[in-house]
Amino acid sequence: GGYGYGSHQFGAILSSTDAGRSWRTSLDIRVPGVTEIACPTSSTCVAGEMDGDTVHVTTDSGRTWSTRTFPPGLSVGEVACPSTAVCYATASAGILAPADSGSTWAVRALPSNNSPIAISCPSLTACYVTARTSNRHREDFLSTTDSGHTWVINSRLSVSELTCPS
Repeated sequence: GGYGYGSHQFGAILSSTDAGRSWRTSLDIRVPGVTEIACPTSSTCVAGEMDGDTVHVTTDSGRTWSTRTFPPGLSVGEVACPSTAVCYATASAGILAPADSGSTWAVRALPSNNSPIAISCPSLTACYVTARTSNRHREDFLSTTDSGHTWVINSRLSVSELTCPS
């Protein structure tokens, strides 16, 4: 059957091995505010906290979790992981992108001081983002094909979640 993960309002991370007919709680982690989970494989997931400075990572189907802390004040939100080695995250200053093999991160600013809302990355270098403009009067749909070094504003689009299959 299908494998899936979800988060609960009280901070529990849940997993299912039968396409969602039943769910179990990961006993290793309870973090209030976990709102986003990206799973590039059935055993590897990255969970982000709402406007936090940490993400939680499992490589053993949720049996154990480790925490990765970012510099304070970045307000990490949504995460997108096109592979087990590459993840991206929304942050208050732009998009957090891998700066090398994934051990360090760099903040990639969005054009026009856009503030990211949602992210989806169907490949290692291509990502799509919805972002609110600095004057908060509209939202843009942006894309990159070079790991966030350059961004193109494609259209105006107001959505809170994105998913783009590879």
